Amino acid sequence: MTKTKNENLQAQLESWSAAIAVAFSQPNPSAARTDAILDFVRTFVPSDVTEDDIDHFSNALSMDDVSCCHLRTVFSLFTQSYPFYASCRTGVFREHSS
Repeated sequence: MTKTKNENLQAQLESWSAAIAVAFSQPNPSAARTDAILDFVRTFVPSDVTEDDIDHFSNALSMDDVSCCHLRTVFSLFTQSYPFYASCRTGVFREHSS
């Protein structure tokens, strides 16, 4: 795991990682997964992004396990969720316990 020297940034990375993990753990398709992804996207995108763009990005992540997995992989490099990285590389798109 790589940690940033900026504690606020590290906390935000861990928060995003946890949020996308919650979303990814929901059945696909499901309203719970869609809502969890939308919650993640609202905190992840810059504040000047339009509501239409937020909806578009959320919908894209909701329908695409591969993109969602890649996003989780990026966060896993900076947080404690590293075991998930291996599942993305093998194409097994489900949560693994540590």
